[in-house]
Amino acid sequence: MRTRFVIAIIVSMAAFPAAAQMGNGDVYSRIAQADANNDGAVSRPEFLAWRASQFERLDRNDDNVISESDFGRLLRFQRAVAVLQETRGQFDRNRDGRVTRAEFVSGPTTAFNEADTNNDNHLTRAEIESAAAAARARFNR
Repeated sequence: MRTRFVIAIIVSMAAFPAAAQMGNGDVYSRIAQADANNDGAVSRPEFLAWRASQFERLDRNDDNVISESDFGRLLRFQRAVAVLQETRGQFDRNRDGRVTRAEFVSGPTTAFNEADTNNDNHLTRAEIESAAAAARARFNR
């Protein structure tokens, strides 16, 4: 049960499209969790604040970096390995094999950008659902 929960959290980072494909589009659906003011849309600042809060969940050993040591036994699951590799690829700017809080928080917002089809820095429910459907379609090819 704990393993599934942690993998769900990892996939919910909503920062990269490959994770969206691995999660069958669920990552886009989870972006709605970032709607802090409950107005039905997710602004870029809300998304960035939500993503920063996800760092604590990923940094399971509280050493202020995301690395293999945070995944432990989860690394025996292909999905966890793929998500760790994708996280490094997207966020590890100095290529030291670890993702710091600064790298994670200030990293690219690829999934947000892809979902924000009108480039207004706000994701409507329709944009989120459309991005999730597109990711599911890519996943199910």
